[in-house]
Amino acid sequence: MNDSVHFRNARALAEGAKADRVRQDELMQRVKHLENQLTMMVVELAQLRQQIVIAITSRGSGPTAGG
Repeated sequence: MNDSVHFRNARALAEGAKADRVRQDELMQRVKHLENQLTMMVVELAQLRQQIVIAITSRGSGPTAGG
C-alpha cells in the first residue's frame, strides 16, 4: 500500500473516532438528564407518600360527634 492509502485510512479512523466521541457526549448528556428526572420523581414520590399518610391519619378512627 502506498502512503496515500494509509493517510486516507488514518483520516477515516480519526473521523470515526470523532463521531463516536460526539455520540458518547450526547449519550452522557441524556444519562445526566434522566438521572435528574429520576431524582425529581423520587422527591415527588416521597411527597405523595407523606400526603397520603397525613390524609389517612387525619381521618381519625373514633366516633364522630353528632349534633
